[in-house]
Amino acid sequence: RMKTFCPIFLLPSLCFSTYFIALPLSWVQALGLHSSFAVGFPFNIGPFILLFVTKLLIPQSSFVGHLSGILIGYPLAWNLLDWLTPPILLSLLAGLYMMKEDLFVWKIPTFEQQRSGQVDFSSFVPSSQLRSFSLLAVTSSLLFCAVPVSIFIMGPSQIPVRLMHGLIVWSALQGRRCEWILNGNAAHLSSQTDIVNILILSGFYSYCMALYDLCSVAAAAPASSFLFVTSGLSSSRVSIWLVVLSLLVVVEISHWWATLQCLWEMRAAASVLSRFGWDRSTVAKLLGQVGLMRAESAAVVPFSGRAHRLVGDHPVTNTSG
Repeated sequence: RMKTFCPIFLLPSLCFSTYFIALPLSWVQALGLHSSFAVGFPFNIGPFILLFVTKLLIPQSSFVGHLSGILIGYPLAWNLLDWLTPPILLSLLAGLYMMKEDLFVWKIPTFEQQRSGQVDFSSFVPSSQLRSFSLLAVTSSLLFCAVPVSIFIMGPSQIPVRLMHGLIVWSALQGRRCEWILNGNAAHLSSQTDIVNILILSGFYSYCMALYDLCSVAAAAPASSFLFVTSGLSSSRVSIWLVVLSLLVVVEISHWWATLQCLWEMRAAASVLSRFGWDRSTVAKLLGQVGLMRAESAAVVPFSGRAHRLVGDHPVTNTSG
């Protein structure tokens, strides 16, 4: 954007001019670019010179890291990545992660069995786990139903974001049922680990979306009158948009909490924690410190009918009546 760029502050006279890479007008129109790009894309070689100078002066610096920053900086300066909002980036990364790890719940061996309705989970699943699953089911259903509503209210830019969210929460719901059937089956340990990863992805996605939606509400609520004028939307639609976003935040946080509860109850989660050098007791201690989990009480020793007394530092059992 500058006519000249002087990359080295110690050599202020070493400057490089900005050139324009011309594109045919038909390409500009086909790509939907701004009319200003008919002149060409501005390009300056200065950042590449600075890259080599930095590597020469600081050999331990990351050449690939700085080169990546330069390569992504050009399309940013050309306004070619304006569409890449944080939620869209999150949905793209989530989709790539699911494809890389093959985290598709319908590939789990017991997927059709748990959907048949012939499995009575209440007959072998503890009631505490059923309660956690109920919260997961309610929040997943609400988020899934909110997909078309949020797209209608917030516009087509939300299509990939909300569709990916709906797919992930639905996968987490189905995967939890599959895990109950697979629980303890060593032959399907990899499938159980995949279910854990699906629930982790679901909780992480919901947490990130809750933060994004919360920031949107916090930024839009004080400026609602400004939105009426600039966006051309009616006051009722903006108010509905704020209410829907606020409800979404509550549901997304609840879903995040439900996934944490379900993960805590799954045996296969221990193998995932071991990758990070953690165990259940470490996580319980961390959650207890921030008030998200009660400290586990010490095991109660059953009464044996014998009395004990201390003699010095050693206990002596008195079995006499």
